[in-house]
Amino acid sequence: MLDVFFKIKSLRFTYLLTIFLFSFYYLRHIKPTFINFAMKKVIIAAFLILSFGSMVGQSNTEIAGVYLKKANKNYINLETELALINFNKAIKLLDTITKSKIARLGVLIHSELRNYKEAHKYAKQYFLLVKNKRTEDYQKVLELYVDVKDELDRQLAEEKKLEVERLAKEKEAKRLDSLELAWKNKAMAMAVKADSIYPFDKHNLALFKNGDFFGILNDMGVVLVKADEYKAAFHFDGYFILMNKSKNPTKIYTYNGTTLQGHKLPDISEFNPLSTHYGQVMLPRGNNKLIAYPNNTLKVLLYDLVTKKFVSIPNEKSLFKQLEKKKAISNYNKDGKVKVNKRWVYFGGILGGGISPLYNADYSLFGFLCAIDGRLLSSSIYNYIGSFYNDKLQVLTNGEIFWVNQNGTKVTAPVDENGIYKGASKIEKSELGHYLFYQIIDGKKMIVSGDKKLLNQDSFIKSN
Repeated sequence: MLDVFFKIKSLRFTYLLTIFLFSFYYLRHIKPTFINFAMKKVIIAAFLILSFGSMVGQSNTEIAGVYLKKANKNYINLETELALINFNKAIKLLDTITKSKIARLGVLIHSELRNYKEAHKYAKQYFLLVKNKRTEDYQKVLELYVDVKDELDRQLAEEKKLEVERLAKEKEAKRLDSLELAWKNKAMAMAVKADSIYPFDKHNLALFKNGDFFGILNDMGVVLVKADEYKAAFHFDGYFILMNKSKNPTKIYTYNGTTLQGHKLPDISEFNPLSTHYGQVMLPRGNNKLIAYPNNTLKVLLYDLVTKKFVSIPNEKSLFKQLEKKKAISNYNKDGKVKVNKRWVYFGGILGGGISPLYNADYSLFGFLCAIDGRLLSSSIYNYIGSFYNDKLQVLTNGEIFWVNQNGTKVTAPVDENGIYKGASKIEKSELGHYLFYQIIDGKKMIVSGDKKLLNQDSFIKSN
């Protein structure tokens, strides 16, 4: 078959070449005066295109015929899928279907494979092309067409049903997405932006941290002090202390958990014009006192968190007399110096419980005097001591905290008067890193933010 095909092609090529050469000779030698050279080129090109198109067209038709024979043979041998492959190859080579038998083969193959849309298309082509409508083939195709049309109608009805269901699901999905987005927007408006939230106290208050800054909030998700200025914080005995730096802060903010009020401490220069920072700040105590050790001073800073004032000794000379009588000191003078263990040092004020810091002339701490028994606590072991309350004082040495009594003996840590949280709120961190505050209200889990309430996501979507 291939030998025959190539012989046909060879004869056709020879024939076309002869036409070309004759045309070229004719145009060049016989009619030189009537047709110019450019026109000759156009005519020659037209001959070539028409001739080549004719050759290719005839070749495609013949090749398509081969594929159609294969497809028909495949169909007879029940190789329907292979029949479709060969049939499709033939159709690609044909511009149009001009014979009813080709359309009939398309009907048979596609109906067998349940490609009802294609079978229906080829059946309609068959009815347009067929000449004799009294043949057995026509009757079979007609009967097959009826079956194909019924199946196609059922298929289209099912597709329409599925499309309606798909559109309904898509609409519902969009509605749910819209509700989910609406819930997220509402929830984020009620959320608190924070990296971490510390334990709540008995007043339903807690520290929170966002980035490098600390703030204060309550268990209803209300921010009481924004986290945008203070980089260090304490929370002890019902008080919050916020500082702009952990070491040698220059700004301190205090917040009272009982009164829910806060204020900034005065500038350190109001305590001592030579001081530039608060130095080491100790824990606030339940007696409303705060101790700090500013630089360039011979006095400890004692601040009353309620009266908002620095506390000083009203009659230092009277106190010195009492200390001398108790033999805690051996002498004193009008410059505020006391003699302890045969050494003159500056008396640095009172911490409570009879304990007072002592300073060297270069503003460094010499130690701490215990008035109760005259004991001297070395500053190398007791770096800093806080306010006396409930028979205990905080000691900070090399960054470690321990607690002592009035004569410097170590004792157990006091009970933090922050107390235990007994509120109803729980917190959860959202996927965006914000915190949401939840409470169970009327049996429903709800997000809370001050007076605002929002159902949890599932309940919100169901209710809408």
